[in-house]
Amino acid sequence: MESMVSGWASGKLELDMNCPNCEKPNEQSNSFCIYCGAPLNAEVTELPEAQIGELVSLIDLNDQVQVLRQQLSSVQNALERHGITSGTVPIESSPRLRRQHPAPEPGRTVPVPTFAAPGGPPAGPLARDAPDSDEPREPLRDRLPIDWELILGGNWLARIGILAVVVGMGFFLKLAFDNNWIGETGRVALGIATGLAFLGAGERWRARYPVYSQALVGGGVALTYLTIFAAYAIFGLIPMYPGVGLLALVSVASATLAIRHESMALAVIGILGAFIAPFVAGSLTDSYGQVNDIGPSFQLMAYIIVVDVSVLALSTFRNWRWFTTLALIGSLFTFGSWYLRYEGEISLLTAQGSLTIMFLIFAAATTMFHMIWRRTPHALDLTLMALNATAFFGISYALLWEDFRSWMGGFTILLALFYGGMAYLALIRTREQAHISFMALGIALIMLTVAVPVQLGGPWISVAWAAEAVVLLWLSYQLRMWQLRVYSGGVFIVFLIWLFAVDTVAALEADLTPLTNEYLPVYLVGIATTFMGAYLVRRYKSQSFEREAPLFPALLVIGNAILAVAVPIQVDEVWIAVAWSVQAFALMSLSFRLKVVEMRWISMGVLAILFVRLLIFDTSINFTMWDAESGTWVSRRFTLFLNYRMLAFASGIAAFYGAAFMLHRLRGGLQSWEKKELFIALLVAANVLTLWILSAEVIAAVDSQIIDVSGRTAEHVTSLSLSLLWAVYASLILVAGIVWRWRHVRLAGLGLLAIPVLKLFLVDSFALEQGYRVAAFLSLGGILLAGGFLYQRFSGAIREFLFEHNESGLHTNTN
Repeated sequence: MESMVSGWASGKLELDMNCPNCEKPNEQSNSFCIYCGAPLNAEVTELPEAQIGELVSLIDLNDQVQVLRQQLSSVQNALERHGITSGTVPIESSPRLRRQHPAPEPGRTVPVPTFAAPGGPPAGPLARDAPDSDEPREPLRDRLPIDWELILGGNWLARIGILAVVVGMGFFLKLAFDNNWIGETGRVALGIATGLAFLGAGERWRARYPVYSQALVGGGVALTYLTIFAAYAIFGLIPMYPGVGLLALVSVASATLAIRHESMALAVIGILGAFIAPFVAGSLTDSYGQVNDIGPSFQLMAYIIVVDVSVLALSTFRNWRWFTTLALIGSLFTFGSWYLRYEGEISLLTAQGSLTIMFLIFAAATTMFHMIWRRTPHALDLTLMALNATAFFGISYALLWEDFRSWMGGFTILLALFYGGMAYLALIRTREQAHISFMALGIALIMLTVAVPVQLGGPWISVAWAAEAVVLLWLSYQLRMWQLRVYSGGVFIVFLIWLFAVDTVAALEADLTPLTNEYLPVYLVGIATTFMGAYLVRRYKSQSFEREAPLFPALLVIGNAILAVAVPIQVDEVWIAVAWSVQAFALMSLSFRLKVVEMRWISMGVLAILFVRLLIFDTSINFTMWDAESGTWVSRRFTLFLNYRMLAFASGIAAFYGAAFMLHRLRGGLQSWEKKELFIALLVAANVLTLWILSAEVIAAVDSQIIDVSGRTAEHVTSLSLSLLWAVYASLILVAGIVWRWRHVRLAGLGLLAIPVLKLFLVDSFALEQGYRVAAFLSLGGILLAGGFLYQRFSGAIREFLFEHNESGLHTNTN
């Protein structure tokens, strides 16, 4: 804790205490901060008289150190404004002590406040902070989110100029070769001499002109790269292996100089020159095609690999992100240009081997610094990891796909295992900062997910993805790693898209055998894994975040959606309605048993789909069938009430009545709209389906010639039968409502009874023949007379129906 001496009084050294919350000074006698009200937990320690003199001397020394620090800070700021930076970390100011009064008399003791740091042991008087670690300190500018060294404070004239010199030197070497101005040895000697001259000048002016010297040194490194590459790869003056060895020495020198100058600019200039060299020297053109018998195809990759090794060496000690980024982009661009130029001359082993070595180098270059020095990576560091993996994966597929198609799934799994191992090593090395580990694990899981469709085919792709998603979800709870749930969700979304957009479409287009086809495991595994995921989410609810609350109902909805989609694919015609009826009833029952309201919502959705299907599709099941030989619709053999259509409607009606019964019987805990509106809606739907199928059976009975009528007579019989059916059904509903004194049922019965009455007077009176007309009026008249008798018998209930509007529930007749 910081403290300040506020004065000498009565032989005691009084110290101003800084508030641990707002860090503002307070009197030593204060118990609470006068600014924010936080408690000031200060303990007073009595110092012996013998230490008072030492304390006074220490205070004077501290004042002098503060003055020196201010002067040093001013000098550093001035240097920064002129583009001169230092690799040392600025010294943090320590607590300042001020003496304001004379020393106390001998024999007195000095109370010194000591503060306990949060989470640590109590600090002694005037305790100093221990250094964070023994590892080398990273320059302050490298700890910033964005390295501005190349943007601010640099001498851009020198840097651009040195790059121009390097490019010009490369063009000069090519021009001299084309015109035979200078011999090959002379060109190499000139390049080496120029590079060494730049290096010497840079070292000489390092202290006086730091930024300018960095540009010269970077240019010297780039020229040396260019010259040695031309000497062995183009001119053939030295063998390949000594040439590669010299390049390695240049790489080591380049990394050493960059660290010595603490300059990313120097490193960037050197790496840009190194990657520009092969292009300006013409190694990717036909100019030097016959100079070296070995050919530049393999030697160019050896050159790039050596340059990348220098990048790895430097990135291990300095996290210069833009330097590594340029090196990765330069390596990929050079590899692409090299492969396009020499595609017909190089083997697949050479191309894939070179690419793999570069991938491994940058896999280490993007992670080694953080793993060794236990530093937290920034977004650009993680982006470089992903870019390296993506580039290697994509280019490798382009190279290997044609010849090794059947092995590409295994290749992807190996890549996933590599990143999985990296994730484990990073985790055990820096458990407190697991960013590298999580990023590597994410790449591994993505590779594993991609391997599934590459290696497998058909419906088994969805099976593997569904299994992977639920395993990741389980691991997220077992390892307490919420990141795995994110990956699991991503895999699950991919599975759903593939299931509905690919597998379902293919299944609908194929001529499948019900319940014994290759798509059945897809839907079974999808349903099982989805419900298993919902179970895991509910069981480990305590480990989930608040924003994950909708996950459980969402998984229930998705699982039932998969089941609902699977039904019409795996079964035919009438059995679709039967299966949906069973599903809806089971969901309604489970919603009450498990007390999961979301299941009732899903049940209502399935019932709604079932209602539409019964009315639109299943009504005509027994009417006609398609004759493939004649290409016409022909009538089916019909049995009244004992037919498949009746089975479909009976199961659906039972599901609606069963759901309504459970809502009424288990109404405790239901919302008001479920007790009333939803309950009534289920009853209405059930009665609509009942009346609909009875009407359809009547029509089918006449059309199928069960009743021996034809022509106009058949139409009259059908019309009369429907009128009587509707009237009888309405009367039964009305009777039930009157007897049980249920207002809504009576209302529905009267409304339905009005339909055949209106039909009798408005339609049947004119459309039916005389005999049928008499039968219609007599039958309907009898029904109405029966209704009148019921009115007289249960007049009390009728009046209650007409004049009371707040009745609810079922009641026993008391009349």
